[in-house]
Amino acid sequence: MSKDKIQILSSGNIFVEQGVISIETKLLEMLDETENDLYIIMYVISEKPENFWMKLENLLKRNVKVNFVIEGPKYREHQKVSNILNRFKKEYKSFHLYLFFDKYPLHAKLLVSDGKRAILGSANISGGGIVQNHEIAVYIEGEKAWTLKKLAKELIHKISNK
Repeated sequence: MSKDKIQILSSGNIFVEQGVISIETKLLEMLDETENDLYIIMYVISEKPENFWMKLENLLKRNVKVNFVIEGPKYREHQKVSNILNRFKKEYKSFHLYLFFDKYPLHAKLLVSDGKRAILGSANISGGGIVQNHEIAVYIEGEKAWTLKKLAKELIHKISNK
């Protein structure tokens, strides 16, 4: 039987209650703990929160491999984010950007750190998604995080071979 650790995360003020952790807090903590690789699959992302981008760049400076998958049309809509991601792609060999184009959108919101920890939920990485909007996510530590990493790798394989 799996011994995964599961925690409920939320943003916004409706879901806040005792024992529920802020999505932003757990996300930033997970970035700090990442040692080898990070998989990010997002529908949309914004330039806020700035501390996310700062921590992501710190990972890249430490040569942590970052695989970033984003819905292609949404990537093109957000010029500031496109500029950040393109700069990362140019400056860091450990940064890999994948744009998803299909007749059905990629609406997943997943982060996997080292195959050991994951956040899976409804929140995009944006000021609204992880702070203001009323979102729910789960933090997973253990075997299921490895399974989510395998799914992320499979998605990247399929995108890369189109």
